[in-house]
Amino acid sequence: MAYGKKRDRYELIGDILETIRPGVRKTRLMYQANLSFDLANKYIEELEMKGLIIKRADMFFLTERGKLVLDKLRKYNENKRSIDQITDSLEYELK
Repeated sequence: MAYGKKRDRYELIGDILETIRPGVRKTRLMYQANLSFDLANKYIEELEMKGLIIKRADMFFLTERGKLVLDKLRKYNENKRSIDQITDSLEYELK
């Protein structure tokens, strides 16, 4: 996660799924994914409804579908970083 820069929706969901991957409690999710209580609750509810995460006892885990989506989000983030680097280079060259 990049600090000092606002994350887009896909980056945010990717951070959440990456954090949940090994299984976490809500508090750890909030700290590791840098989420407020309200934002964590919003995304937990959404991701549960979409079948990407599941809650067992007081822990959250990725579902198989969640793992597939996380793989796609990793690819998205890699490509986005490459595009951002190219954009930064072009902005420098075209000053």
